[in-house]
Amino acid sequence: MAASGGYLISSPGTKIFATPASISGSIGVISIMPNLSGLLEHFEIGVDTVATAESADFPNIFRPLDEVELTHISDLVMEEYDELVSTVAAGRNSSEESIDEVAQGRIWSGKQAQERNLVDELGGLTEAVAVARVLEKLNENARIIEINPGVNHMQSILRTAFDIQQKSPLDTLPQDLVDIIEFYRILAKFEGEHTLYLMPYVQQP
Repeated sequence: MAASGGYLISSPGTKIFATPASISGSIGVISIMPNLSGLLEHFEIGVDTVATAESADFPNIFRPLDEVELTHISDLVMEEYDELVSTVAAGRNSSEESIDEVAQGRIWSGKQAQERNLVDELGGLTEAVAVARVLEKLNENARIIEINPGVNHMQSILRTAFDIQQKSPLDTLPQDLVDIIEFYRILAKFEGEHTLYLMPYVQQP
């Protein structure tokens, strides 16, 4: 499991696992508003704004926030925080007061999180899967399917911009072994089918 949003997703779970050294908790909300006014001043760049009402240009990264805007953002952050604490409390069958005491953006190790009732058991994926089998009364031979979400749009842009190439673990293996692995990957796609034909021919257009 993870901290912050990762913990929020985990909180409704029947059981939460974490390794003793996991980074957990971080139940909090922050808001960051860039202020480029000093940078503009350094380069002697001016910005003129025409607005029909006070704070009509909010948020504006070219000037500091005034007191009214700071108060507005603070109120929004606290609303989000209260909702976050409420969601975690419901998922953990705990009170909002108890969650707030261990929240407030603080992070804990997996062991510390367990001591504070944010984690049920210490362990990793193997232990979590074993418990899931018991809870769902699954056969010991039931298959585990791992879903790889792949690369999202932002990751693709960053990799293209910085020419980052993702290496596959297969890159370190001999080609003969890679061919065998790929062959069995193809066979696995047809598992459970009644008929399977292996045709070592290549159709020409």
